[in-house]
Amino acid sequence: MTVYPETLGFIEEGDKQAFSAMEERVHVLSNYRQAYISAFYHPYLGLNGLKKVVSILESAEQATWLDLKEENNQVQIEDYLITSQKGQVRVNHTDVSQLNTHKKQFMYYGIAGIVVFVGILVLFFKKRN
Repeated sequence: MTVYPETLGFIEEGDKQAFSAMEERVHVLSNYRQAYISAFYHPYLGLNGLKKVVSILESAEQATWLDLKEENNQVQIEDYLITSQKGQVRVNHTDVSQLNTHKKQFMYYGIAGIVVFVGILVLFFKKRN
């Protein structure tokens, strides 16, 4: 697991100083040669605030963006599997309960098939002897 620290915090709804506080933290962290500058933004706060956060992040001197799509990531939530690797993002939707049912049926019929096959082999060898 890779953890990227949320060094700038997040914008809290109704906090009139949140953006200026984030700008100040970016300024402080920009003085370090190797520092992650990251923040969290709640989507329900709207697009204008997100644009302002991105602008604040881009104001960091000599900063480069980390492209998470280039990292090997995997997140599974209920019946969704989201992966990224080599710049590609894939979203797979699988009904986990059906998958488990299919696995159970496969095992049942597989075991039944093996039992029948072994039974036929036993009968075959008994007839030969």
